[in-house]
Amino acid sequence: MAHPAPTSPGSLRPFDALDAEWAVLCRRQRRSTVVARWVRQQPALATAARLDDVIPPPGVDRRPYCQALAAVAAGGDDLAARALLLAARSRPCPPGRPVALAA
Repeated sequence: MAHPAPTSPGSLRPFDALDAEWAVLCRRQRRSTVVARWVRQQPALATAARLDDVIPPPGVDRRPYCQALAAVAAGGDDLAARALLLAARSRPCPPGRPVALAA
């Protein structure tokens, strides 16, 4: 089993690589129907028009987004799971408690 190389000064931090990958995904999904499908399944995402819209900016309550993405991810949507990872990373959703994956 391969182990990841330790992070050294000057190397990418783990979330830097995830952020870079997310940026590529957002560029590829600009006109995608994925977010429209998520919005139909989870009204909490109604303000999202593009993939990058499902990650709320700092200062916005992330709990509704995280709960909605968790519900979509629980249905087997890997992209929603990836979005949830980024939405939840800077502040737990909801604070101090795990996100429920089942409705």
